Amino acid sequence: TFNTAVSACEKGGAWRDAVRLVAEMEASCVLVDTITCNAAISACDNCGEWIQALGLLATMQGRRIDKSTITYTAAVSAVGKGGAWPVALYFLIEMQAARVESNTRTYNSAVSACGEEGEWVQAFQLLSDMAAASVQMNRFTCVAAVSACEKRDAWAQALAFL
Repeated sequence: TFNTAVSACEKGGAWRDAVRLVAEMEASCVLVDTITCNAAISACDNCGEWIQALGLLATMQGRRIDKSTITYTAAVSAVGKGGAWPVALYFLIEMQAARVESNTRTYNSAVSACGEEGEWVQAFQLLSDMAAASVQMNRFTCVAAVSACEKRDAWAQALAFL
């Protein structure tokens, strides 16, 4: 099936093939669903192709395909790797508005996005948001938050956190 092929592309790092298969599915009037798009977005995320991931999200929006926790987590990760931390935060807000549950991986991706750009204030706000949403932090969360402080020489904040 197409979904199996797109998933194989995700696992194999073949983002171009994943995006091409989604386009072929649409052209052939084959149902493109959340699972298909999740695999293709994850393939783009794994290869640092965040612009392509945004294109797939636009396809989902246009086709009214439901977005899941996996969809948003992959999208947050992809745009974060591309340095677009404000977009990552936007996706968290969109996720809440759509009543899609976030998880530790979603927040870790957002905290990492902020951390990569040294946006420690935003990273710490996300930690607060996690606690308010009863989402568990893990060591990756903490490392990403401290990394954000490191990039801006905000050691006092990092030490206060620890």
